Amino acid sequence: MIQHPKKTWRKLLTYRQEHPLGYRMMLYVLVCSLLFVVLSTSIQAAIEYRREMRVIEQRIELIRNVYLASLAKSIWDVDREQLRLQMRGILDFPDISSLTLEDADTGERLLLAAGERTAARTAEHRFALRHETPLGPRNLGQLVVHTDLGAVYARLAWSALTLFLGQALTIFLSVLVVMAIFQRMVTRHLESMARYARNLGVGSRDTPLQLERQPSPRSDELDALVESLNDLRLGINQDIERRERAHEQLLFSREQLRRMVDKRTRSLRQAKEVAEAASQARSQFLAGISHEIRTPMSGILGMTQLLYHTPQSEQARGYLDALRQSGEGLLAILDGVLDYAKLEEGGYVPEEQVFCLPQLLEEQALLAEAQLQGKALRVSCQIEPQLPRYYRGAAGCLRQVLANLLSNAVKFTERGAIELRVGGVDKAGSRLRFAVRDTGIGISAEQQQRIFERFTQADESITRRFGGTGLGLAISQKMVAAMGGRIGVDSREGAGSTFWLEVELQVAQPPATQAEATATLSPALSLSLLLVEDTPINQQVICGLLEHAGHLVHLAEDGRQALAVCRQQAFDAILMDMHLPGMSGVEVTRAIRSSADSLNADTPIIALTASVGVEDIQGYLAAGIAAVQAKPLQPAALQQVLRQLCQPPDSGIAAQPQADEQAGVDLHLLTIHRQVFGQARLRSLFEQFQEQADGLLVQVDDALQLDDLYEVGELAHKLAGSCSTLGLLEVARLATALETCSREADGARCLALFTALKAALPSNLSRARQVGEV
Repeated sequence: MIQHPKKTWRKLLTYRQEHPLGYRMMLYVLVCSLLFVVLSTSIQAAIEYRREMRVIEQRIELIRNVYLASLAKSIWDVDREQLRLQMRGILDFPDISSLTLEDADTGERLLLAAGERTAARTAEHRFALRHETPLGPRNLGQLVVHTDLGAVYARLAWSALTLFLGQALTIFLSVLVVMAIFQRMVTRHLESMARYARNLGVGSRDTPLQLERQPSPRSDELDALVESLNDLRLGINQDIERRERAHEQLLFSREQLRRMVDKRTRSLRQAKEVAEAASQARSQFLAGISHEIRTPMSGILGMTQLLYHTPQSEQARGYLDALRQSGEGLLAILDGVLDYAKLEEGGYVPEEQVFCLPQLLEEQALLAEAQLQGKALRVSCQIEPQLPRYYRGAAGCLRQVLANLLSNAVKFTERGAIELRVGGVDKAGSRLRFAVRDTGIGISAEQQQRIFERFTQADESITRRFGGTGLGLAISQKMVAAMGGRIGVDSREGAGSTFWLEVELQVAQPPATQAEATATLSPALSLSLLLVEDTPINQQVICGLLEHAGHLVHLAEDGRQALAVCRQQAFDAILMDMHLPGMSGVEVTRAIRSSADSLNADTPIIALTASVGVEDIQGYLAAGIAAVQAKPLQPAALQQVLRQLCQPPDSGIAAQPQADEQAGVDLHLLTIHRQVFGQARLRSLFEQFQEQADGLLVQVDDALQLDDLYEVGELAHKLAGSCSTLGLLEVARLATALETCSREADGARCLALFTALKAALPSNLSRARQVGEV
């Protein structure tokens, strides 16, 4: 059947879209074949060119060997007719376009051309015409032969063109034949396989694949593909049947799995509650230890403060300064050690303050002299005279490290001298090098490698002879690292040791004296105060400090006495110990606030406690306490708080409100945190919270993607507690709302709240940090 020409052309035009593989193969074959044709034609043209050039050279050689002698004789004989005849014979050679004969005697030129048209491109060959005479050879002139290269190139181009067209036409027809055969034998079957594979994908798997071609005795690649597709069809059917059976089994096991998950969830919840109870017990234990240690420390430091107000000699006043500074340094170390072992974890943040460098060194030297116990030792202190007197830095850490180094020097030195030297490392005097040199037993090079490890001393004999735990240098190293410095030792066994440390300090201006600060903070009026304290030594100390400041103090030893007194008399402020027998300070505060017959329902209450954790302070404020003072009490800080809370209305200074939310943060709570912890420790708490919050946000995001709303609620509860503890009220409310929505299984609302929480957290935390730095 003959197809219509239009249909044939339409098929040819759509061949590229309908048969892309065949089209690309035909295109590749055509391009490669044309490249081969061009190469073959170029080689053939080069061969023809070389042949033509050889023929021209042979003609020129023939002219040289045959015609030159006869031409010279004709010129010698002056036979012009013969000369023209001979030149016409040369012009009859192919590709000779013209001849020029130049006479050497007369300079006459004879030009003969093969035609009327002058050749554009010629090759010129010159021959000298000589004739032999009895007197020797005679130069008669020269013959110039012009070869027409244009004719040669034209013949070569025509030959190459005919050769190229003939080969290209042959190859094009061959490609068409090959592609037709390839289309019939391969391409159409591949297209059938592709359609069958698409049908398998949409679910048509009932009939096997069969190709429309004659069966052959031997199988080929197409047969292998057909067999593979049929095997795939069978495999898909078997896999579907297997999946259906597995689905039925899954439905059967789903209820059992749900029961197992519920059981496991109950077990995990119980384990979580046990872990939280253990953590709470540890916190309570640390709080109790802190309270037990701070109670005698309060007595020591309080009595020291009271002794300041009694007549003392200059030497006794120096002893009191050393005692006070040592007690405050011990208290600072206690804060770091009891705060969940932050010193060991690298999270210890030393509190910075302005201090007098010579005074600090003299105090440490004085304490070292007190440890001599009759040894033949001399303790001296040397300071470079150009160093400033006042610096700002971690004075408590510096005291503790120097005390450890001087104590070790006294312990391991029987006679000689101990020298404490301080010098500047840089010209500005901001980086200082402290060195403690002794003439003791020294340390070997091997022992110096491990002297700063925990529970490590030079050897067992040292431990038996001198005692000690081996913790002093390890703690000193961590303290120096917390200050951003470094510590080391230079020693030889039997020749003494020099322990040194380098730290960066800020040069500061002299601070106001204690007397000036006390005068500045003294209240304008005497206050009527109620002190609720059960420890006798603390009663004496606090009453002494307050009475010396001009206040009238009433004492209650427990909560019941405090409630009874509050029903009988009104006070300007109440100082409440949090650890009382019977009723706690928080319970007494709530009873005072809620009692109908209490005369002090609105009286400011100040918490006096050694438990100054972040959660503790939040609980105190929630119970109605206005301010918190950590034990041991600092008289200046206590006077400042009393002045703020009890200032008369006409003084121009308003009392601090119980709660003050601004920009999503609790300013009052953050102010209390800053007063109790100091800026450095509060900054460390914010850094720890940010690290914890970043991890919790990632976990909440993962739980939301998995639609695990139970986990979202647990994480939101944890985040809400941390935010509320640090005064991030807006974020705490969003986290609490997220927890509530997770319990109600509202996934869309949870996602919206989580987005708002992530957006609010950075600004709230930034604002809280600003308040903490004020």
